[in-house]
Amino acid sequence: MGRTKRRQISIALGLVMLMGIAVYFRLWTIDYRVSSNDTELLRRQFDLANREAMDESAEWRRRYDWEFEKAAECSRQLEEATAIFASVLVFQWRSVTPDVSNSMTDPSLLCT
Repeated sequence: MGRTKRRQISIALGLVMLMGIAVYFRLWTIDYRVSSNDTELLRRQFDLANREAMDESAEWRRRYDWEFEKAAECSRQLEEATAIFASVLVFQWRSVTPDVSNSMTDPSLLCT
């Protein structure tokens, strides 16, 4: 009784294993066919996405360069305005103080 039961279980297990292997190979061939057909499509999609990313990167680089040039121009104009303002202050200070050498030593002239 024990031998027949064991033999039935072994046959059932072998049959289930064969069915599992058959299903595995069937799924493997389906997946392989789909992936081989889609390889070209995936490559094209990747190339398109790569080109779009490079175009977007170039656009952001152009924007950055434009903003950098604009900021550099503003900085140059600010330095120029500061230099003009400093020269105006020096001119006003010299017109108020009659003698620059005395103004450095005379404290009453520094407060004017």
